[in-house]
Amino acid sequence: IRRAFSFRPMAPTIGARALRVYAALAFLSVAGVCALVCWAFPRQDRLASARDGRLRSVDGEIRSTEIQTWKMRRPRRRIEWEVSVRYTFEVGGREYSGQHLDFSHTSAKFSAEADAARFQSRYPERKRVTVWYDSADPWDSALDPAWVPVTPYVIPAVAVGTLSVVVAFSLARDTLRWARENPLPPEKIARGLANLRNASAALAGLAVVVLLVHFLPVLWHHVVVKPRLGTVDAFLTGAPDVRGDPPYPDVQYLFKVEGETELRLGSSWRFGRLGMESEAAAEALAARLRDENVASSHVVHFVPGDPSRNALSTDHGGVLSRARRRERPRLRARPPPRSSLVEGPASLPPEPARRASRPARLAIPELTRPGAELRRLTPQARPRSASPARGTSSSRTRALR
Repeated sequence: IRRAFSFRPMAPTIGARALRVYAALAFLSVAGVCALVCWAFPRQDRLASARDGRLRSVDGEIRSTEIQTWKMRRPRRRIEWEVSVRYTFEVGGREYSGQHLDFSHTSAKFSAEADAARFQSRYPERKRVTVWYDSADPWDSALDPAWVPVTPYVIPAVAVGTLSVVVAFSLARDTLRWARENPLPPEKIARGLANLRNASAALAGLAVVVLLVHFLPVLWHHVVVKPRLGTVDAFLTGAPDVRGDPPYPDVQYLFKVEGETELRLGSSWRFGRLGMESEAAAEALAARLRDENVASSHVVHFVPGDPSRNALSTDHGGVLSRARRRERPRLRARPPPRSSLVEGPASLPPEPARRASRPARLAIPELTRPGAELRRLTPQARPRSASPARGTSSSRTRALR
C-alpha cells in the first residue's frame, strides 16, 4: 500500500509545486462531489417515495411529437435522435402541460432514425393518454408513474471519495516534505509571484469583459430604451408552447403600429435572451400567457424607431446564452403553431372593458379568437383567391412569407 501511494520526487521549481497543489485540490474536489452524491441521492429517493402517495391519474392528450437530431462529438462522432413528447391535461379546471415520459425524466434517445420514428408513432397527435401528476404540484407530471432509484450509486461514490481523500492527503504530505528539504532561491520565488500576479490580472480582466458584454445591454435597455417604449394591443396566433434549450415559451402574436397599414408578427416574450432558468418556470410563464390570452389582456412593447424590436414584456434577458448546439427538429408529427394566416375571414370577439390608457383594439378580420390556434395554409389547401398574380404583392403574401 505504501508503494501504491508513493510519488516521484518533485522538481525544485515553482511550477512543480503548483502542479502538486492543483492535483491535491482536484482529488479533494472529487471527494466533495462524492460526498454531495451520498447526501443528495438518498434524499431524492425519499422525496420520490413520498411523492408516490400523492400521485393522481387523469386523461390527457398528446399535443405534439417531434424528433430532434443531435450531433455528438465526444467521446466519438455520432448522431443521436431524441423523441420529445408534449401533452396537456386539466386539473381543477386549469390546463397543464408536460413532456416527461417518467418521473426520472428519462430521455428517449436512439442511435438509429428508424427506431426513433417507430417510437414516435406510439404517440400520435391528439391521442388520449393517461397522465400521472403530483397532487401537490400538478406541473410535476409524466406519462409513466415509474422512477429509477439512485441510492445504489452511493456505494461507488463512497469508495471513490475515500480513495480521493487518501491520495490527496498523501500527495500533500509528500509535497510539504520535499519543499522543506529543497527550499527555492528568493529570485525564483519573486519571479513566480510576478507571473501569478500577471495571470490573476488577465483572468480578472477577462471576467470583467464577459460581465460587461452581458450586463451593458441590460443596463442600456433599462436606462435608455425602456422609458420610451411604445405599447399597443396584441393577439396571440396560437397557444404558447415550451421549446428550446434552455427552455422558453414559444409565442406568436400579431400587432399593428399606429400609422402603419400592415400587421406585424412578433415572437419574443421579452427582449434579449429568451431562455429561462428552468423548464418549470417556462411552463408556468406559458400557462400565464394562455390565461391572459383568454382574458384578452396582452400588450406588446416596441421601440418606436424600430418596431421590429418588440416583446410582450419590458424585461431584458441579457446576451449570453447557455443553449446547447443542436440541429433543427426533424420528422415532426405536426407543424408547430407558427402561422399568421387563416382560411377565410373570422371575426374578433367582443372587446372587453379596458383602461382608458390602453390603445384601441385592432379590428383585423383575419384574426381568430384569442387562444385558438390558427391553421397553416399549405400550397395544396390554399384557395386560389389567396395567390396574387405574378409580379404583384400584398400584405397577405408578405405575412405568409
